[in-house]
Amino acid sequence: METKQQTFDNLIEQYHTYLLSINRCADNIRHYRYEWERIKRFMSLHQIEFYDRTVGNRYLSSVLGEFEYTKLPRLSKKLVNMVDSFAKFQETGVLKRTGPRDIKPKMFENMLGTTMMDFLSDITQTNDLKFKTVTKYKAYLYKFYIFLVQGEVFDVKQIHPSKVLQFFKDLNPLQLSAKSHALQVIKCYLKYLYNQHLLSIDYSKDLPQCTYKRQARLPSTFSKEEIKTLLTSIDQGDSKGKRDYAMILLATKLGLRASDIVALKFENILWEESLIKLSQQKTGKVQSLPLLPEIGNAIINYMKYGRPISDESYLFLQAHAPYQGITPHSFTKIVDFNIKRAKIDCTNRKHGPHALRHSFADNLLKEKTPMPIISEALGHSYTESTMYYLRIDTITLKQCALNVPAVPASFYAQERRIQDESILL
Repeated sequence: METKQQTFDNLIEQYHTYLLSINRCADNIRHYRYEWERIKRFMSLHQIEFYDRTVGNRYLSSVLGEFEYTKLPRLSKKLVNMVDSFAKFQETGVLKRTGPRDIKPKMFENMLGTTMMDFLSDITQTNDLKFKTVTKYKAYLYKFYIFLVQGEVFDVKQIHPSKVLQFFKDLNPLQLSAKSHALQVIKCYLKYLYNQHLLSIDYSKDLPQCTYKRQARLPSTFSKEEIKTLLTSIDQGDSKGKRDYAMILLATKLGLRASDIVALKFENILWEESLIKLSQQKTGKVQSLPLLPEIGNAIINYMKYGRPISDESYLFLQAHAPYQGITPHSFTKIVDFNIKRAKIDCTNRKHGPHALRHSFADNLLKEKTPMPIISEALGHSYTESTMYYLRIDTITLKQCALNVPAVPASFYAQERRIQDESILL
């Protein structure tokens, strides 16, 4: 749709009609109208007749000043998103969800950046890494790249272990997991530079070993009674409640990851076979799980009486227009909201979708389910991954504990004799 000169009133009228056509709620439209009036006053004050993206940006600058989107408070981000969506509607005639605004792509420049991109390409092909893993590697490398460039290091031959150690020293000391991952990635990068004869010394050997224990803390879990309280507290009287109930059932009764729940499509539900068959987002491994009657009924209830009319192939959709798929982050908020609504005490416990997955594994352990079966239910490729959950089965672990033998009286007599001899000396 070609952008044309439009009076603001004409554009508002078109946009309002469009928002109604996509079933935007009244509160949402009212919020838009409030901001439209402010923009209209701004244009009148500056004697601007026609609206376009430039006018919107001028308005934002007048309200927020010079800003960096990622550092704005929540309400200011909503304002920026609203003005941005207004311009996109004027340019395209539709309103679609887009990625985060004004987040600059990670650009690796000069000789240093080129070697990092080559390293990413090499390690991706060699290890057949998933896109999500490569993205994390790139993020850690980019932080290292920015650190080096700010220190006027533009060539790999200028890299020295002291600079690398300073980089790790500057990282947030509270984010031990992130520091550990960054260390591993940069050690691999330095090893790559040495193997490619870009460095004459293998500096990866000069870096310290990672001492971070990935699974030092016990996973957070909820008891069967708490899970029951959570499920019964969900209000299934509206479409949102029907959706939330079905999604949380999948997490608590089948132990599905958040990424797999939000990615479910109609084709994954095999009604005649009473199966849920999906390709796991994390591993790519195909997993088949029983379509329990309780879950099947909840999905049917949502599909018939709660799911918005949409051509989207995803099973679970946003409760408000535009009716699109849900992100894992949004599902985390859904779980958090419903746990708080159920008034479950979460002191010193995490309370997201993964805690529900942990609870599922914990209940299987308490029922003496064999480890290979638990591993299969959780979709793990290796039983070793499931061993992580053994630590939460405290009842069985207590049975493995050995009695501490009593210390014989002769031991204490021996200690007193040594003390007496030292006094004599």
